[in-house]
Amino acid sequence: AGMIRAAPRDWRPLVVRANVRLMLGDIPGARADAEQAAREHPRVAAPQGALSEVLLAAGDNQAALRAIDAAIRLEPEEEDYLYFRAVVHRSAGRLQPALADIDRAIAAEQDSANMIAERCLIRARLRQPQALGDCDQAVQMEEDGLARLVRAGVLALRGDMSGARADLERAPRLDPR
Repeated sequence: AGMIRAAPRDWRPLVVRANVRLMLGDIPGARADAEQAAREHPRVAAPQGALSEVLLAAGDNQAALRAIDAAIRLEPEEEDYLYFRAVVHRSAGRLQPALADIDRAIAAEQDSANMIAERCLIRARLRQPQALGDCDQAVQMEEDGLARLVRAGVLALRGDMSGARADLERAPRLDPR
């Protein structure tokens, strides 16, 4: 006689709880939930991607890179995973791989102000002249003010303090939480 196996547990509640815990600043709790989801569902990209976000927040860039690489192996053309891997690479100072990933992500989703703002950051750190053009494009597309803040930083790095101040003044006020 065969043994009846229980249906595998749904990964979504663990990932949602990990995300909420991360938003609340409970990185150890978020990590435990994300690691459990990733461990229980190694063939599902979303838990691997969620784990990478938690690991980056925990300051573990190498582990975050391994987790996002696992997500990309499962869903190679998912632009959100490519975008996040670019963030992980940039955070670790690996700017050329970051630029390659963000270019692939933007090619798949051309109307993302956040992705274009990320490319602006990467190009600015590489001292590429196209950085400001990316920032300008993202500012035109965005709704939340992040790209304007990014552009303010790029302008400041270039020594344009009056332009940086103007962008900072025009950016929406930040939530003081």
